[in-house]
Amino acid sequence: MTATFVVETGAGLSTANAFCSVADVTDYNDNHDRKECWPPADPERAIRLATQYLVLLGRGRWRGARWTELQALPFPRTDIRDEDGYYIKSGSNTSMPQILKDATAELAIAVADGDTLLEGFEPMIQAVSISNEAKSESVSYAGPNQDGATKRYPRVEMGLRPLLHPGPLMETC
Repeated sequence: MTATFVVETGAGLSTANAFCSVADVTDYNDNHDRKECWPPADPERAIRLATQYLVLLGRGRWRGARWTELQALPFPRTDIRDEDGYYIKSGSNTSMPQILKDATAELAIAVADGDTLLEGFEPMIQAVSISNEAKSESVSYAGPNQDGATKRYPRVEMGLRPLLHPGPLMETC
């Protein structure tokens, strides 16, 4: 079955699964001199994965309120201000915030370059082992990478600052 590709227009679509279009990502890639891997064989899939990643990243931390109750994605939203105090336009059939489109494009290009994105969301699991002979305790963490580090996307995190309340992945940006 072929997946659908519905770009959110700012109207609060109930079927949307993408924050931006293939053309948006292509323009971003061209204007920012990013990677030669764009467009991939399935650019819509890359954008859907990037959108899914951003939805998970922002869960419970998006500023403002959803534009409609029935919209599929967390954007459009109301009452969001940028660092200078100006409202970020979203909703009422206005376009999506450019910083959200840029973040989606950055991640879609990463997918086109072979990144899987969502592997970095694996939770850190603490495992404690106790040895009765030596009466010692050791703590180890199992995470997405061998060194236990969570995958980070600084361009995305810094770009999204006006849209998100601070949280675990945003504190050091």
